[in-house]
Amino acid sequence: MLALVVPEMVCAAVLVMKSVPELPVSAENAMVDMVVVGAVVSST
Repeated sequence: MLALVVPEMVCAAVLVMKSVPELPVSAENAMVDMVVVGAVVSST
């Protein structure tokens, strides 16, 4: 099974590397989502 997982991990890593220029926007969106979720959770 591990032999099948490793190539998938490599492919995923390659996709991540290719999408790095878009990463700052995604990271900002993720941070905003986390802050919103945190605010909702803490307010309940």
